[in-house]
Amino acid sequence: MTDPSPDTGDGLSAGQTLGDFRLVSELGRGGMGVVWEAEQISLNRSVALKLLPRSFLSMESDVDRFKRE
Repeated sequence: MTDPSPDTGDGLSAGQTLGDFRLVSELGRGGMGVVWEAEQISLNRSVALKLLPRSFLSMESDVDRFKRE
């Protein structure tokens, strides 16, 4: 039996809500974050949501790079 809300190792899992977004499934990982398929609840639409790992939040240069990317 497959777990409908697998933990991705970053404390996030499918079904979790972040603000106006409900995480559906992880699409990919890279050096600057994790990309999720998500549902934007207020507009009832599917979106790609890129999240910066918490470990990067302590360095302003990493946050700036994430914004540019």
